[in-house]
Amino acid sequence: MVSSRKPAQVSSWTMTCVVAAISAGLAGCQSVATEAAKSQPAAPILSPDSAAFIGLGDRELSNTLGKPKQVRKDAPAEVWQYSGADCVVDFYLYDSDPAGTDGRMEVAYVEARDLRAESAASERCVKSLLQSAEGARL
Repeated sequence: MVSSRKPAQVSSWTMTCVVAAISAGLAGCQSVATEAAKSQPAAPILSPDSAAFIGLGDRELSNTLGKPKQVRKDAPAEVWQYSGADCVVDFYLYDSDPAGTDGRMEVAYVEARDLRAESAASERCVKSLLQSAEGARL
């Protein structure tokens, strides 16, 4: 009897894990999984809700939207500016550690404006940025 089911797709991580398990045993598989998790960028934010960016770290923000068009340093903040097709979004980042010892910044506030510098809906502008970033990844 011939089956009409298609074989399941195997991810590259699964193949790496299988190869590692065969060559180094189960402990090697755990090591490969841990290393893969460390080297993978954070999953992009798919919600156009600007509130979803609050608390997001600087690395996660750049992994999601790419390199900002402009970075302005206004101690103790950094303002990362991204431009979409018809608006500009500023992400205000502050030290995630109040003592400032970890060197990590995180988003505390998001502000959007149209190309005439008038206030714009953050959600619409963030959605435009996400679409642009997704198009750049493809």
